[in-house]
Amino acid sequence: MDKEFLIQYDVEDDADNSADSKYRRVIVKDTLPPVIQQLANVESTITVDHKGRWHVTLRLQALRNGKVVRETLVLDENEAIERCKMIHAARQRLESKISLMIKALAG
Repeated sequence: MDKEFLIQYDVEDDADNSADSKYRRVIVKDTLPPVIQQLANVESTITVDHKGRWHVTLRLQALRNGKVVRETLVLDENEAIERCKMIHAARQRLESKISLMIKALAG
């Protein structure tokens, strides 16, 4: 889907003198097919102690800078809840930005 945009540049100085408008035409071409790519593989284990407290152990394999990185992350209950809140907020921000981009491209 190609989309064309016309950008207008205007400027005015402190004495209210205006320059002639300048225009720039930008054509956005989507030339690549969509790709679904798995960027991480996660294995998780949740352990509950005798007092009912729990922690989660995450074993990750992620692709960073073109290299596979292996990590183990152990979070207690409070840390896990805070991480989930952060991830949820980041997801909402990303969805909002994607929605705005789609609306802008749709014209």
